[in-house]
Amino acid sequence: MDYIPNVFESYLENSVPKIRHIPLPGWFVVCYRNGRGNFIHASQYLSKVIGTIPEGNLKKYGKGVLVRAKDIIQARML
Repeated sequence: MDYIPNVFESYLENSVPKIRHIPLPGWFVVCYRNGRGNFIHASQYLSKVIGTIPEGNLKKYGKGVLVRAKDIIQARML
């Protein structure tokens, strides 16, 4: 039996570009309106708008709040 190798097989595998996704930022800064507000009202509003926020993913940050998105959907909403 004669065997003819396929020389283009490895070329086709290497020519397909790999898809690279840009990672989303881990934390988002949410600022209070007019520079006033409190942490409790901000956390209640954010959980109502973007859904549940896991414990530890919400932190006070100066005159705002740091929010860590739990998935890509929450990150896009923020």
